[in-house]
Order: sequence, then C-alpha cells, then structure tokens
Amino acid sequence: MMIKVVISCCMLVHAVALRTVGDQNENNTKMLTNVGMITSLQWNPHFECFLTTLPPKPGEPTCADGMKRDLTEILTSQGIDFANIVMMPEEEVYDAPKGFVTIKSHCEAPDDVRLLYNSALWAPVGAPKTNLCMAKTKRGSDRANLVQRFKSKSEPDFQVTVLAAHFPHPHNFFDGVHVLKAALKGDNLIKKRDGRQIVDDNVLVIADANVPKNRPPSWIIMKDLEVNAKEDTTITTDPALKTCCQDSDYHKMEYDRIFANFGTEMTSVMLDQPSWVPRSVDVPGIGHREVFAYHKAVIGALHL
Repeated sequence: MMIKVVISCCMLVHAVALRTVGDQNENNTKMLTNVGMITSLQWNPHFECFLTTLPPKPGEPTCADGMKRDLTEILTSQGIDFANIVMMPEEEVYDAPKGFVTIKSHCEAPDDVRLLYNSALWAPVGAPKTNLCMAKTKRGSDRANLVQRFKSKSEPDFQVTVLAAHFPHPHNFFDGVHVLKAALKGDNLIKKRDGRQIVDDNVLVIADANVPKNRPPSWIIMKDLEVNAKEDTTITTDPALKTCCQDSDYHKMEYDRIFANFGTEMTSVMLDQPSWVPRSVDVPGIGHREVFAYHKAVIGALHL
C-alpha cells in the first residue's frame, strides 16, 4: 500500500513504499484491522520562518504564509490523522482546515509544538498533557512536548496515545525525559518489567528527535520513555531521511521521524524544501541569519 502523493506545494524527494501488509499483527493483540492505517506529518520549519517578514523573491509568499498554505494542502490532500508542527509560535494564527483540531504546548524559551488531529476520525480521551518542557535555558523552560490519548471513531475500542515531541539534543535528553515518562503513564495501561513500570499500550511518537544518524534508534528512545517496545516491534519512518537542516545542506542529520510500538510497516515520504523558504533572513529582535535551520517535512503512513 502506498501513501497517496498528490502534493503540488512541495516536491517529493524521497519515498519508501513498503510491501502491502496483512490484517494480523502477532506482536500486538490490540490491532483492529478495519482502522487500516494511521498517517502522520512531522514538520519543523524552525522559528525564523515565522519571524522574517520578507519573501525570498518577488512573487513568493513569506515563509510563514507559504508554510501555512502548504500545511493546509498537506492535511487535506494526504489523509493526515495527526500532525506535529514544531516551533510555530504560540501566538501565530493558523486556521486549520475544517475537521482538524489543534492542541498547543508552550515553553518559556520560547518553544512550541502543535498537534493537529482529524476530528472526523479521532476523539480525544481525557485532557491533553501540555507544556511538557524537557530542558531549561537562561530564557526559561525549553523543548516543548505534549501527550494526548485518542480513540478511533470507527472503532472506539482502538486507542492510541500520541506524543508530539521536540526533544533536546542528546546531551540534554535525560535531563527532562522524566517529564514525558510521567505523562505517558498517566492514562495508559501499565505492566511491570524488571522491577519497573512500563507503558503497555499503543504509543505513536511524532518528533523532531534532534539525534543524527539514527543514534539512538527509535526503539531505544521508546525504551528510554519506558514504553513497551523492542527492536523488532518498533515501526519507524526510514531512518536515512536527512531532514535537517538547510544550514548544513541536509548532509548528515536525520532528525525528524515518526515511530510506534504497534503496527506492521511504515511508508515514508520526505518533502523537498519549498521555494518560499529563504536562505538568509533578518529576524526582528535577533538579527541576521546567513542560513537558517529549516527542516524538511516527513509523512509516515503506519500500516496496521
């Protein structure tokens, strides 16, 4: 099964079409076959995109306007269930297309994530856990995350907990991972393993993971979050997708990924850098950036 690719806004540069999968998953008895597939978007345009006021060239929209226009097209044309938008400022106005609901999470630095979900397909279970900040800086709390549990409207017994994440770089990851572990355990089934309590439910992570070259791999991140997952049961987007960043010419950093401890296969799609992304920017209150760290967007279709 291949994810539908009809995006006109952004050139497709890397797609991995995995084999058509069957209806059964022997590693996870929570699967319901008629849910079918969960399609997620991970996108970090970086904060400079929303602060620069000039288009990159005549006839192009500003970075913020282009990003919001293309986000709407992706959400409506690609069958997106969940989208994690990283570093779009809390005060930035974005009118999501009909049927999509936005949950925001904010840290003081500032740093922000927004989780958009398709309310025609999913209903929240309980209140979201927001403002989950994993790091501290001179400017205050930093690295925003949020956790929300959902149930499928077509199969209410099928539930998934979504972590929309902006992880710190590896040297700071463990300073704040306890915040996420507590949030994940709050509403999920728990089992004991090796004297520890671990989350034994369906968990979907949509993240700017800020770790290059798949180190650590996604299943290790799940283990660090104390989620029940192993190497052979963690399904992830292609770990070779070099999404970061414009300022490194996308040579080495595979930062953005989508992964889960359930399902059977993942179809991965990476989108090219759009023409409305400037290279040099003058950011009010910050100054000139010769090149700013735009990330390429990733779409992952998780086959159940």
